[in-house]
Amino acid sequence: MNNYRSITVVVLLALVACTGVWAQSTAGTVRGMVKDPSGAAVPSAAVTLLNVETRSVRQAQSDENGLYSFPNTFPGKYQLLVEAQGFKKWSGNLELQVQQLAVIDPGMEIGDLAAAVEVRAVTPVIAAESSSIASVTESERIRDMPLNGMDITQLFQLTPGVEAGSYSPHVAGMNPGAAEILQDGGSIVDRMRGGLPRVNLALDTIQEFGVDTNSTAQFSHPATITMVTKSGTNEFHGSVFEKFRNNAAGLRARARQDGNNPDPYKRNEFGASAGGPVRIPGLYNGKDRTFWFFSFQGMRLREYSSTQDIVPTEAMWKGDFSNLDDGAGHPYTIYDPYSTTASGTRTPFTGNMIPSTLGGNKLVSYLSANTPRPTTPANPLAENNYFATSADPASYNSYNFKVNQYIGGKDTLAGRFTIADNNWSGKFGGGPVSPEGQYNSIGEVDKVYNGTITHVHTFSPLLLNELVLSGQRSRSTRGGAREDVKWTNQYLGLSNPLDEYGWPTITGGNGFLWDSENKLPERLNKLMAEDNLTWLHGKHEFKAGFRYANERNNTRGARQGQGRYKYQGDWTALWDPEGQHPMDFTGLGMADMFLGYGSYYRCNYSRPYYYLRQGELGFYAQDSWRVTPRLTLNYGLRWDYWSPYNESANRIFALDMSKWQTATQLISPAGHPAESLGVPPSVLASYAANDLSWTTADKAGYPSNLMNGDKEDFAPRIGAAYKLDRKTVVRGSYGMYYWTVPNSQMLSSQLGSVPLALEYTMMMDWWEVEPGKRVDWYDVFHTPLPGIRVGDPNMIDITNL
Repeated sequence: MNNYRSITVVVLLALVACTGVWAQSTAGTVRGMVKDPSGAAVPSAAVTLLNVETRSVRQAQSDENGLYSFPNTFPGKYQLLVEAQGFKKWSGNLELQVQQLAVIDPGMEIGDLAAAVEVRAVTPVIAAESSSIASVTESERIRDMPLNGMDITQLFQLTPGVEAGSYSPHVAGMNPGAAEILQDGGSIVDRMRGGLPRVNLALDTIQEFGVDTNSTAQFSHPATITMVTKSGTNEFHGSVFEKFRNNAAGLRARARQDGNNPDPYKRNEFGASAGGPVRIPGLYNGKDRTFWFFSFQGMRLREYSSTQDIVPTEAMWKGDFSNLDDGAGHPYTIYDPYSTTASGTRTPFTGNMIPSTLGGNKLVSYLSANTPRPTTPANPLAENNYFATSADPASYNSYNFKVNQYIGGKDTLAGRFTIADNNWSGKFGGGPVSPEGQYNSIGEVDKVYNGTITHVHTFSPLLLNELVLSGQRSRSTRGGAREDVKWTNQYLGLSNPLDEYGWPTITGGNGFLWDSENKLPERLNKLMAEDNLTWLHGKHEFKAGFRYANERNNTRGARQGQGRYKYQGDWTALWDPEGQHPMDFTGLGMADMFLGYGSYYRCNYSRPYYYLRQGELGFYAQDSWRVTPRLTLNYGLRWDYWSPYNESANRIFALDMSKWQTATQLISPAGHPAESLGVPPSVLASYAANDLSWTTADKAGYPSNLMNGDKEDFAPRIGAAYKLDRKTVVRGSYGMYYWTVPNSQMLSSQLGSVPLALEYTMMMDWWEVEPGKRVDWYDVFHTPLPGIRVGDPNMIDITNL
């Protein structure tokens, strides 16, 4: 894993030294038909496409049908020039958008070539050459739209049929993962959730984006969201912005309405960007050749939120449970478990006060010292007695660097490298956070490295090739604020048989709760290579290419091995022999905790880390055939292959379906029996006692890693577009698509997989205690179990649980 991480970082850093990305996956096409005044075709016309910002030039010639085409053209501002013998020179300006097919039909006028016909702004006609349905959102709208949090995903919903979730966009009602998300031709999908990375894209960096809801054979997914980052030009441009939201002065209207002041809220969003030609005085002038662009975007949030909850009173921490009722006049009675008679009767503590000689322990002492005290004298068994305001800070930074290089007239290089991070913290479950942040706290730290590099080579005006290399590494850690401590045994005096870090769940009955988020780290890595070849031949535009990707995604299952401890009031309640349950209004969980007696304990043994590996390989070929000026057919075929999921430590099992009717047998990867995977013998023994057996794939006749790859995923794509008139085009298409589900869906079936997971539950009933005998809660199931050791650093090994 460390070697792969090093390779990933080296590749991403290398992108900075390389130059630029113009991918067919982001670029558009300018094409059309050169016509004379009668509408007839003008063959052999010289057609030039000039980028007015970088002065790059592309040239073509109209064929015998008057057709010309400039495929693989990066979005931007262009001037189209047409020259033909016997006609005046024609010129027009246009702005090409991401993945746009701009159809421009120059109308030539008879005359001297020295004369000129200038069209200041050319409006492309509705393209009948594509059956795809797509929309584009340009930089002006991205910049000017009032977006809460500067979240670009909110703009995805401008496309019909697209619903932008918190991270994963839903397209045409399909599940997360059905949409591919590209930035400068490289995939930036978070494979755990199937959507955008956990760190927002810098809004000021995106030039424009398009959403294609009917992808051609070039793309594997039924929907493709393509984003293009800004580039430098011959002119130096820069910008600085800051957005500040602050209610520190108070929302007067709200204060007048409900008599309360709002929680403080301060949000700063700021950034800067600049770009231009590369110039080194006295050494190099990159005008018309080399361009750079840099942007930074940051956010600082200082938000405060109100908390309403219940906390134990000072008297409770001292064993005083007097004068407590349910708020409706029903008092609680606390019984002495040591007074239990053979018939099951008990004697109440005098005044509901537990003597200090019987109560107090390490758990109570620590919680008492680190639990906020009530802010009101309200009865905690009936209403909230704690009101407070706490901070939920967050910050975000994104750095983006891009370089573009023109080499002669046939090669283009470009590269982009992005680093972004995100940090936030807050309350878990809405309860009060301890003064030191031990419990009821939550936080997340994310960092994403992303880059692309592309080389585009023009063999001739009719033959072009593009190679795209990209990589992404995402590091994310979510959990309680202090996940580096073994709170259970080091500070709380409870057992920690799984030797887990993090805060356990402690329930004191009647709504008292000390809890926190479990630690969930993720390390997602992806390297990808894609090549696309375009060949123009008469009325046909052929495309062919391949895509290869390798993913290594490491994550942890959300299983709570540090334990759940419940104090439910059984030990201080009076038993109802007829109803076989504790009597109402007798016993309190906090009284049980003070005595050191619990009712319920549970911990989950499971393998904590998952190392999923998968490769992707795809090939495609497609043709766009302009049958007539009105009718265009698009057809192609794509083949995709995803290697079966592989868990690098072979800790994965499947059910033997050939025996499911007569026996329950599990299968592990070939050569890796369950006994060799670090599963505690007691866990295997527990399952074996319940008639569960296991074997390996090679012995059961299964594939070595339990799954076969599907090599028959051929996906035809067929479409047609017919232009009824200048304002109306009818489109139709059919396609088949194959793609893998997000890793989170894959792992959902493995988190509690047998025999790699087992839940241990222990319960204590007060009537099992001998009359007059004190039973130490810790002697029952708080004492660490024997044979605990930490083996594989990636997996807890408990040999004698």
